[in-house]
Amino acid sequence: MNKTDLVIYTLHLLRSNQINDGNLTPHGHWVLLRFILAFGTQACSIPLLELADKIGVQHKKLRRVLEELQQANLITVSYPEQGKRARVRQIRLSDNYFSNLRSNETKTAEYHKKKIDRLKQRLALSPMIERLLAVIQTISISTDRESELDFKSALLLLTLLTYSNQFGIVMGCGNAEIYKTTGLKKQPMYKNLYKLINLRFIRSRAEGSIRNAFISFENPIYSLNLSHTLWGEDTTYGRFYIIEYPEMHQFEVKRLAHVKHQISEKNKKENLDLENPNFLCDPISYFFESIPKSLDSFIQYQKAEYDLFSRAVKELSEQDADYLKLIRFDQLGARELKEKVYSYNLGDGSLQCYLEQHCCELYGNEGSVYKQLLQGVSVRLEHQGLMALFAGKKYYREVVADTKFDETFNEESYNKYLVDRKLKEIRLASFDRVLMSMLDLIAFNQIFLYFKLSRRIEEQERTANTKYRDIEKKPPFRILPRSMEQTRYSCIFVPDIELKDNQYFHGEIKVLGQEASPVESLEFISIVSKQIMPLDEELVQYGILSAIENDKS
Repeated sequence: MNKTDLVIYTLHLLRSNQINDGNLTPHGHWVLLRFILAFGTQACSIPLLELADKIGVQHKKLRRVLEELQQANLITVSYPEQGKRARVRQIRLSDNYFSNLRSNETKTAEYHKKKIDRLKQRLALSPMIERLLAVIQTISISTDRESELDFKSALLLLTLLTYSNQFGIVMGCGNAEIYKTTGLKKQPMYKNLYKLINLRFIRSRAEGSIRNAFISFENPIYSLNLSHTLWGEDTTYGRFYIIEYPEMHQFEVKRLAHVKHQISEKNKKENLDLENPNFLCDPISYFFESIPKSLDSFIQYQKAEYDLFSRAVKELSEQDADYLKLIRFDQLGARELKEKVYSYNLGDGSLQCYLEQHCCELYGNEGSVYKQLLQGVSVRLEHQGLMALFAGKKYYREVVADTKFDETFNEESYNKYLVDRKLKEIRLASFDRVLMSMLDLIAFNQIFLYFKLSRRIEEQERTANTKYRDIEKKPPFRILPRSMEQTRYSCIFVPDIELKDNQYFHGEIKVLGQEASPVESLEFISIVSKQIMPLDEELVQYGILSAIENDKS
C-alpha cells in the first residue's frame, strides 16, 4: 500500500476514535507518522540507533516513545529470530488496526483500497498533504527554530490540511480535533498556531467562541495560504477581490444584533420608536438597482429592506423563552451590553463567518440564485423554495425534538400533538426566516458587490488587452474569515490554477451623500476599482494576512 494512503488511513482512525487508547503524546504521533512513512506495513529490524537517525529522534527518547506506541497497541515489538540474532527486535504496525492492510486476499485488498480512495476524495488538498509528508521526513525532532517548521507545527499543519476545503478554508477543527491527531494540548497548540501564522501558512482566522448564537460549533475558522512557497508545484494562486466599505459600515451580524437590541428597548418602553439608521452613511442593503433613480427612491428602498429585516427579527424574538434559550438568542450582540467582555464579541464574529461560508456555497454554483444575482435581480431565498437549506448544515443549532405521533392518542392528546407540532413549525420557520434574511444581506452587501467589482475589472482588462478571453462561467469563491474588528473590508478569494502569482483587486464603495445631487451621479452606490500590489502591512489591514504575533503560551 502507498505510504501516503496509509498515513491518511491512520489519521482517519485517530479522528474517528477507532483507536482505543488514542491519547498519544506529540512525540508518539510523530514517531508513528515517521515510522509509517519509512516502513509502511513492513517490519523493521534495524538497530535502534539507526532507526533513531532515520526517524529523526534521539535514541533514548525513541525507546520511551516506542513503549508508548506499544502500550497503545499501535505497534508490536517482537524477537522472532534465533541464534546470534535472537536479540534483534522486530517492529511493525499492530495487527489490531492494520492487519487487513497486509492481506493478500483480493476482496479484502479491494475493499480497503476503495475505503481509502473515499477518504482521499474528501481531502481537497491531497497534493499539499503529500508534499508536507515529504517535508516531514526531513524534519528532526530537535529542530526548534522560529523560522521553519518543527515537528509539532508540522503535525498541526497536517491536521489543518485534512480539514480544509479547496479554498483553504478550515471549519470544524477545534482543540479536541487537533488533539486527536497531534497530541497537542491547549497552550502548546496555541503556541504552534501562532508559529503557523507567523510562517504565513495560515492567512487569517475567525476566533471560536463558547458564546455563539444560532450555531453549535465553537471552533475557529482558518484560511490557509495555498500559495506558500512550501507547496512548490502544487501551489494554488488566486484572485483576491477586496471590498472597502464606508467608515460607518457594520457587517450583517452586528446589524442583526443592533436591530435585536432596538426591539428589546422598544418592548421595555412602549412609546419608543425604532431608531432608523443613516442609510446614506451605511445602507442596510447595497443592492440598489431601482429605475428611475432618485434620492427618495433610494431612501424608500433602504427603509423597506430595514422594515423587512426588523419584522423577521421581531417575529423570532416573540417565540417562547425555552426556544430562544435553545438557539442562544440572548448571546447575539452581547458585547453591546457588556463592552468590557471581549469574548462576547467573538460569538458574533463566528456566526458572521459561518453564514458567509454558507452564503458563498449557495451562490458559488451555477444555480438560479447565482444567475439572478449576477444579472442584478433581487433574490430572496425564502421565495426560491429554499426553506430547508439549513437542514444539511450541522453547525446550526438543533431544533427542539419532534413530538412523535402515537397511535394510542385520545382526542385531547391528539389535539395537543397537533398544537405542539404547529408551534414547532412556527418556531423553526421564524428561525429560518432570520437566517435567510442574513444570507440575503450577505449576498446583497458582499457577493453582489464582488460580482460588480469582478465585472468592472474584466471590462478594464478587455479594454487594455485585445486578446482577452471572457471566462465562460464564474469560478467558485469564498469570503475569507476575519475578526469582527475588521469592519471596513471584505475579501473574496477565487482560486485559479492558471495563475503564476496572486492578483489583488481593490474596490472602494462610494455611497452618494445628501450633499450630492442626483444630477451629478445616477449611481447612489458605486465602486472605484483598480488592481493593486499591496505590501504585507496592507494585506494585514485588508484581512488577507494576520499580523505577526508572539506566542501567547
